Amino acid sequence: MTRLKEKLSELEFYRARVDELRSDSSSLLDANHLLTDQLAVCHQRIETVVDLENDLQRYKQQLASAAYVLAQFLICIMLCFSLF
Repeated sequence: MTRLKEKLSELEFYRARVDELRSDSSSLLDANHLLTDQLAVCHQRIETVVDLENDLQRYKQQLASAAYVLAQFLICIMLCFSLF
C-alpha cells in the first residue's frame, strides 16, 4: 500500500511538472511570435533606411552636378562681362 501511495505521489508530481512545462512552452511560443513580428517590422525599417540612404546619395550627386553646372555658367557670365 505504501508503494502505491509513493507511486501516486510521484504521478502527481510529474503531472504538476508537465503542466508547468506546458505553461512555459505556451509562454515561450507567445514570446516567439511577438519577437518574430517585431523582427519583421525591423527588417521593413532597415529596407526603408537603405532606400532613403540611396535616395540621399542620388540627391547629393544631383546637387553636386547642378553646382558644377552653375559654377560653369557663372564663369561664362563673368568672362562675358569682362570682355566688354
